[in-house]
Amino acid sequence: ALGANAMEWNTTGSRNVAIGDDTLLGSTGETTSSDNTAVGSRAMYDNTTGAYNTALGTSSLQSITTGANNTSLGYQSGYSNVTGSGNVFIGYQAGYNETGSNKLYIDNSNTSSPLIYGDFDTNTLTINGSLNIQDPTADGHAASRRYVDRLASIAAVLDTRMPAPGKTNRVTLNAAGIHNQSAIGLSIVGLFEDDIDRTWDYSIGVAVSNDETMTKAGLGFSW
Repeated sequence: ALGANAMEWNTTGSRNVAIGDDTLLGSTGETTSSDNTAVGSRAMYDNTTGAYNTALGTSSLQSITTGANNTSLGYQSGYSNVTGSGNVFIGYQAGYNETGSNKLYIDNSNTSSPLIYGDFDTNTLTINGSLNIQDPTADGHAASRRYVDRLASIAAVLDTRMPAPGKTNRVTLNAAGIHNQSAIGLSIVGLFEDDIDRTWDYSIGVAVSNDETMTKAGLGFSW
């Protein structure tokens, strides 16, 4: 313990680290907490029996008494939590007013709607804002809606319909769009017969949407 009054009231607790004035003080009297790390003035100030907590930052987890297994990083992060356990607070005043357990707060204010909020009991994650996902560049990457919409637009403009009756060639220029993602495509389709009266059909197409390009070619025959 380093700092004025650090761990002043701890009696039988062990394996604690307290750095800073009034850290792990135990303001209400005798404390027996163990396995805590508190760094910063008044970090875990009120702790009595809480264990396995990590508090980094001035007044981080200041009000905790019996809560355990909390991780709190940032000035006054997790400040008001008294008995909660299993929380993760990251950022300036993150989770300041949270009094429950097994919650995740990532923000730089004391808001109750942090940029990233999680509930470990239900395994849910909430993003309070816009989440921008990079378009995939490898097989294992998740696809953004923008990327999927581009591919859908590209597929829509590749036209392989046969020429009109009595005609042997068809050239088509198509455009399509969805959710502000558009594509343009050029398709050429034709028919011809070989010297043994087999009818062949062919198709060639190319479509572009932003920086995505798709090409298509086909060859078949009928008899």
